[in-house]
Amino acid sequence: MLYSPRQVEKISAVRWVDVFRKHFQKWSMLTIKAAVAAVLTLIIALPASAADQAPCPGFDAGETSSEELEQFYAKRVVDIVVAAQKRDDPALQTLVGPQANFTIWSGDVGVSSRQRGVAAALDWIERLKPNHFQTEQKQSGPWVITEMDCKIQISFLFRSEGEIIRSGSNAVRMDFRFVDGILDEAEGSLVFVLEGPLG
Repeated sequence: MLYSPRQVEKISAVRWVDVFRKHFQKWSMLTIKAAVAAVLTLIIALPASAADQAPCPGFDAGETSSEELEQFYAKRVVDIVVAAQKRDDPALQTLVGPQANFTIWSGDVGVSSRQRGVAAALDWIERLKPNHFQTEQKQSGPWVITEMDCKIQISFLFRSEGEIIRSGSNAVRMDFRFVDGILDEAEGSLVFVLEGPLG
C-alpha cells in the first residue's frame, strides 16, 4: 500500500513505525514463500545426482572385475531365454527394454520380429528354439573396473532346433547389448560350428 505525502504527515512517528513493520513483515513472508517455491521447483527439475541414481546392475565401482560383470550378464541372458521359453511376460518385462529388437542374419538377409520388446523376445525364441548355449569369458586377472557407462555386450552361441536353422549352419551366434541393466538389442548370425576329438 502506498501513502501520499499528505497522508504520511498525518501519521504519527509511532504509527508510521507500526505501519512499516506490518508491511515489512507481510512483504518478508511473501518473499520467503516465493523463494521456497522457487527452490522446490529447481530441486524437482534437476536430474538426480550420481549418488542418488541406482548403480549399474552387476557393477560395484572398485570391487567388480570384468569377469564378474560378464558372469552377471551371462546369467541375465539365460534368464531372458528361460523366461521367453516359459512365456513369462512379467519376468521379461523386467529384463527386456520396450524397444528391444531381435535380429538373426543369414548372409545378408536379416530375420526379425515386427514387434519390439517382450513380444519380439517371444517371436525370437519361437524361431530359435535353443537347446544348448555356450559363452566365453576371459580371465581378467587381479584387476577391477573403476569407471564405466553401464553399456555391456555379451556374446552367446546357441545350438538350435528352430526353423531359423538352414542348410550349411547348425548354430546361431548372438550379441546381447544391455543398457542400464536392461536388454536393448540382440543381433546375431547363423554359423556352422565344426568340432570333434583330436587324435
